[in-house]
Parts: sequence; structure tokens; C-alpha cells
Amino acid sequence: MTAVLLDTNAYAAFKQGLPDAVDIIQRVPQLVLSSIVIGELLAGFAVGSREEQNRQELLQLLASARGLRSPQLQLKAFAQFVLWE
Repeated sequence: MTAVLLDTNAYAAFKQGLPDAVDIIQRVPQLVLSSIVIGELLAGFAVGSREEQNRQELLQLLASARGLRSPQLQLKAFAQFVLWE
């Protein structure tokens, strides 16, 4: 397994601690989230009670050594954060 493209449901399962999602995300050497998934997550965070905490946790994942390694993907991901603020 070289990379995993996470969708919104997979990220939510990981954050909820579901064993299969946690196992895969912990083992995979590279994680990728599309700008669409980031947008969906940010929209969900905005209507929740922990928006800032959720945003910070997502940023930590994206900035991790296993996060988005492609500079172009990182730029798109972080641009989404700026657009949603």
C-alpha cells in the first residue's frame, strides 16, 4: 500500500476511532485528501460545536510527515482553509 485517498466518511471513521479506519490510516505511508473532501469537512466543522479544534486536527494531519506530500496538493488543501475563513 503506497497511498490512501481519504474521503469524508473515512476521515470521520478515523476521528471516531473505528478500528479498521484507524489501522489503515496508521499503517499507510501517505495520505491524500482532495479539495472536495477538505471542503466537505470544513463545512461540517462550521456547523458543529468544535470548529476550531476540528480544523486544527485536520491541519495537523495534513502537515504530518504522512500527509499531503505533493506541494501542489498541499497548496490546494491550505488554500481551501483560507477560502473558508
